[in-house]
Amino acid sequence: MFLGTVDDWSVEGTVVSWYPTKASHARAALAAPHPAPLSYQQSQHLQYYRRQTSLGRDIPRLCIGVWEIAGVCDIDAMTQAVNAHVRRHDTYHDWFAFDANDEIHRYAIADPEAITLAPSDHGMMTPPQIRKLLLDTPDPLQWDCFTFGIIQGEDRFTVYIAIDHLRADGMSAGVIFLDIQTTYFTTLQSSAPALTPAASYRDYCRNQRAYTRNLDEDSPQIQSWRAFLAANGGVLPEFPLELGEATADTPGAIDLFDLIDEEQGLRFESACRAAGARFSGGVFACAALAEHRLTGAATYFGLTPFNNRRDPAYATAVGWLASFRAIGDSDCWCVVR
Repeated sequence: MFLGTVDDWSVEGTVVSWYPTKASHARAALAAPHPAPLSYQQSQHLQYYRRQTSLGRDIPRLCIGVWEIAGVCDIDAMTQAVNAHVRRHDTYHDWFAFDANDEIHRYAIADPEAITLAPSDHGMMTPPQIRKLLLDTPDPLQWDCFTFGIIQGEDRFTVYIAIDHLRADGMSAGVIFLDIQTTYFTTLQSSAPALTPAASYRDYCRNQRAYTRNLDEDSPQIQSWRAFLAANGGVLPEFPLELGEATADTPGAIDLFDLIDEEQGLRFESACRAAGARFSGGVFACAALAEHRLTGAATYFGLTPFNNRRDPAYATAVGWLASFRAIGDSDCWCVVR
């Protein structure tokens, strides 16, 4: 697996993308209001997007993923795979709009089978052209804020996805890969579809809001976050070192390098388990030790992405189900001794 920014990715070849047909756009435009609430992540994403774009700023909003398959892509089979995937997950069936009071409303396409994505042949494209194609994926206030495509090489083709974060989190990339890859090959083999119906992301949104409605000032979850903030001076964790001047348009970057080899990794994991922790816990301990040596801080406070797919039904769901877990709360103090 390669991790990086889209600018770090370079591939060229003949490109085919799948886009909703005019009939599908017309059906989306007629979508009726739906009572399911937005998830907190969706609501914040849409508000942040509108606020930043009103200031002339861009935001990193796309989940982009690619993988390779040997051979020449069968466009008809891939068309079936992409359409089956989009119809299977209701995160793709909705669009959202602000009203005059800045409230966000959900509109849902009632019949997923009415959604059809058709292939569009772009011909030979260079790496910069391909990167622009992905980055031109419509914004989250448009229904079709998702892109699927393939890049055909000499003996293999690359499948790419660019999904606005409104509809997917990082864990969703693996689900999308599984869906499309499985349906593509079962179609080639004329086999019955192997995928079961996916859990509803709308139901996840309902459950999330119902869960928080049942919390109050005395709930242990609320008290835990209050204690976390109080212990950290009343604020969320920030990077402890000064990085110099930055503006709203300062670009980010990802630098990849090997920190330990496989043998060292196995030894590190064994040491973590011997101490009653997992590999990730050891990584946080190392971060705490580094911060202590740089700043003298005795307690490490941090936030880490947290996967809310604990319910097995959501293990194969596409949507923004990830949130944050506090590192340094009452269940996970990281104190340097």
